[in-house]
Amino acid sequence: MSLILTYYNLSVITRIIIIYQFLVMFLFLRSAIKTIINLNANSKSNKKFTKEFWSGVNLIDLHKKNHSINNKSTIPKIFESGMNEFSKSQFLERNHSAKNAMEATLIKEILDIQNKIDGMYILINSIFYIGLLGFIMQNIEIINYFSKQQNLDSTFFIPHAIESLLLVTITILGSSLSETIYIYIIKMIKKYSMESRIFIKDFLKIIQKQNIKNIVNK
Repeated sequence: MSLILTYYNLSVITRIIIIYQFLVMFLFLRSAIKTIINLNANSKSNKKFTKEFWSGVNLIDLHKKNHSINNKSTIPKIFESGMNEFSKSQFLERNHSAKNAMEATLIKEILDIQNKIDGMYILINSIFYIGLLGFIMQNIEIINYFSKQQNLDSTFFIPHAIESLLLVTITILGSSLSETIYIYIIKMIKKYSMESRIFIKDFLKIIQKQNIKNIVNK
């Protein structure tokens, strides 16, 4: 109850800034949590596929099985693009073409993930600048008041000081939390990308050892 009363005692500008900051933080956290859940789910799917890949299964059979699966994670998509390119390229160009196709698939997948979180991160940066703007406006009001008044009026100074402190606190906490979460997701994406690149190298090594001259391009 006291928090509600405190909120309604704030100036209109401060209330608008606080509402904006909490709304942006909510949207960012929702997007971040969704991204983390998806990355973890895709990572598990990648590991499951990689385990099957290393089980000694025939790559043609694995390709046929993988082709019929919808909503594939990154490594199965990379595998499919590599096999598709390998099947239609000339013998001497196969490794090069397959590598290019797999790299292109990986880049597209990573960019899709990165763009979603980067878009929200740009928005979250506005929390700091909006909070800073509110803080400056509060201090300008205090300075203007003291330039006209010789005596300190606590009924004016204390509410404005409290609003300034509140804006600084919310801005620092919101920005710090968002920055921490963003860095964590970026580390997850880098690890995710590295695992996929390792798979590409392994695929190109193994593909040379198996007899796949009779692959039929679907």
